[in-house]
Amino acid sequence: MKRTTQSDHHCPRPLARVIWGNIERARYIAGVTDEQLSEALGVSPRSLSNYRRDPSVITLRQLEAVAKCFDLPPEALLGA
Repeated sequence: MKRTTQSDHHCPRPLARVIWGNIERARYIAGVTDEQLSEALGVSPRSLSNYRRDPSVITLRQLEAVAKCFDLPPEALLGA
């Protein structure tokens, strides 16, 4: 049986880049600041830049929180 690790809950990189692009577009449209986005993700504003460099670290729980911040269903952030 495979042991589950923290990284098993992260998005594959190509999908994560699409999701992060959708997050950035939604953030711009909603007028949400970096500070508000980092609060929704539950990370510091400085950590937000790490998410931009490596978007595969976003978890499903964080994706749901971000979607709620934008008043969107999580599925809206998943599409290309």
